[in-house]
Amino acid sequence: MTRIIRFSLRTRLMVTAIGILMASMIVILGLVWLLGNAETGPIEISVFSGQRDASTAVHDLGGVTDAGDGRLWWDLLRLGLIVLAMIFVVALVAAWLMNRRIFERIEQITAVAHALDEHRLDVRFETTDADDEIDEMAIAINAALDRLQAGFERQRTFVRAASHELRTPLTVARTALEMPLVEGRVPPELTDDLAEALNAQSRLEQLLNTLLLLSRGDVDVPCSIALHDALRQYVEQQRNLVPTITWRLNLEPMTAMVSPTAFEIAMTNLLSNAANHNRDQGWCELDLHQAGDGIIIRIENTGEVVTAEMLEQLTQPFVRREASAGSGLGLAVVEQMVAAMNGTLTIAARPAGGLSVVLRLPHHQDEQQEENTDERDS
Repeated sequence: MTRIIRFSLRTRLMVTAIGILMASMIVILGLVWLLGNAETGPIEISVFSGQRDASTAVHDLGGVTDAGDGRLWWDLLRLGLIVLAMIFVVALVAAWLMNRRIFERIEQITAVAHALDEHRLDVRFETTDADDEIDEMAIAINAALDRLQAGFERQRTFVRAASHELRTPLTVARTALEMPLVEGRVPPELTDDLAEALNAQSRLEQLLNTLLLLSRGDVDVPCSIALHDALRQYVEQQRNLVPTITWRLNLEPMTAMVSPTAFEIAMTNLLSNAANHNRDQGWCELDLHQAGDGIIIRIENTGEVVTAEMLEQLTQPFVRREASAGSGLGLAVVEQMVAAMNGTLTIAARPAGGLSVVLRLPHHQDEQQEENTDERDS
């Protein structure tokens, strides 16, 4: 099999630059040669008798010859400047075309690198038949991405297996605690202790589920969701759990492409925090509206005054407020779910007490909604 000799990108650039320079020199030398051999015709010399002698005639002829040489060199200078301008334009166009082809490939690699994240590791760089340094870089990065994706897949597989293995003994322990209570085989003096053990069991299961969710970090495929309807449903759940809280809703009808699981987990945790970390007969306010190309969800609630130090630690794992029954992972999970939806989370303390949480999400309309919008516009 015949091996095709391929030059590196550096070699091709050098050869191209030298070729342009050599071609320019050849053009200049060719023009000089043509002008030097141009047809000027024979020069006739006439010697006059009487008024002029031969030496004067020769002297005048020399002056005519010098004047002709001056005009010739001026013509050469003008032509040289024109040729240099043409060479500059040709070299500029040639360099632009070559750099455009090279940097288009670099821009493609940059765009793919920006699209990569922990939830999208299956993207790879395209290679060409050029077999140059850029292709070698793309191949090396693709190999590194293959190893990285394989590592994430092994981690997800381990988490799934660990989830099953850990949940099984917890389920068995819960059943062993609940059966004596249901059958009435627990002495009265041990009922409170057994109820406390079941409560601890529930918190352990909740903590396990949250840790597994954080370690897994994957979300489902985005689909079209009526955000205002979903938020009303989540609020109703919190009303049933904490009936003493007054809810103020200002929800603009809106449909967007988001991950159902990530959106539900994030909003359920935020609304639960707003309801549970509140004061007696307090209120929670939920606002949904569109701002430009983004979706703004704002949650405000009354409650205790949050210090600046506590505010900085709220999204850190296992950070809980005093007298809180949670696991301290709620806002950490919210932050990860929001990041998975390419959104941002801003938490601020209200001067009167409580928090003001602003969730910003990109507004991706589905195709059906875009078609309906186009039909209304037409």
